[in-house]
Amino acid sequence: MRFLIVAVDGVLADTLSVRVAALQSAADSLGVTLALPARPRWIAGLSLAEAARASTAESREADETMLDLLALAAERSLQQRAAESAPVLFQDTVAQCAEAAAHGWRVLLRTDATRHASGPLLEHLLSETNASRAIAADDVRAAGVEMSTLQRQYALIAPLLLGATHVCAVEASAHARETVTVLMPELHMDWPTL
Repeated sequence: MRFLIVAVDGVLADTLSVRVAALQSAADSLGVTLALPARPRWIAGLSLAEAARASTAESREADETMLDLLALAAERSLQQRAAESAPVLFQDTVAQCAEAAAHGWRVLLRTDATRHASGPLLEHLLSETNASRAIAADDVRAAGVEMSTLQRQYALIAPLLLGATHVCAVEASAHARETVTVLMPELHMDWPTL
């Protein structure tokens, strides 16, 4: 069996800027000043809670309760934005997923968003790509776990890969690719050759 794991955010859909805007909107509503990283794809591979922590790391005003409130407000903002308009899909990569599925690859989608925030998008992409499964950020929530959401998602995927002959993964940022490679060095971090 051959597997292709594809990030929704930044690979299949233009959601990264929407997620940053939702975080900024939440910060504005709570009076929190963010120090957003300069890298354009910095939010790829991060849950909103992890993005809140990363963007307030330089700030002394954010405490744990404020980080929780910021992540929840960003989630609410993201849900509102999703209800107002669907994200732009990258049709070429959506087609690459569908083609891989047509050639016998089992396609797994991975999103940094929760199922509630990304539900309609995930439903559409599951259909368009012929993916067999989608894994969202809230599928791997666990309090007190030292692993990131991205690491926990790949840990959830790992048992599915037992006996696989080839496994490819496509992530939107260098940080996400490095994180995944450390966790699962046997992965080929690129689109499969069909």
